[in-house]
Amino acid sequence: MPKFMIEEDFWSLFPQATIGIVICRGIDNSIREVEFYEKLLREAAQEAQQHLGMEEFSSNPVVDIYNSISLRYGLPCGGEDIDTFVGDVRLTQANGTEPFLPLGSDDNAPPYEGEIVYKDDAGAI
Repeated sequence: MPKFMIEEDFWSLFPQATIGIVICRGIDNSIREVEFYEKLLREAAQEAQQHLGMEEFSSNPVVDIYNSISLRYGLPCGGEDIDTFVGDVRLTQANGTEPFLPLGSDDNAPPYEGEIVYKDDAGAI
């Protein structure tokens, strides 16, 4: 299992940050219980109005779950497939040249220099 490291350049910007990691195994991301996810997102979106002005969701069930958590609690949350990581994972500032393929795209979209990113030895995650 890769290590998860938070580099000093992150802490210099966010010294009071609290980071948590949850590892889930055996998730079947192909199961689509539309009514459940729609209700989950609808309720979270209503609560999110205290945090956000606009909604943005994906058609991927796991994305719906962590988006609803982010919206409901105003807490940044995401998910990644740890089996695809190359080396260890670092939370750090981007140098702006890291390769990055957004979900559903084949086009490289590197992060901005100084943007806070997760990255492994292959690029931004």
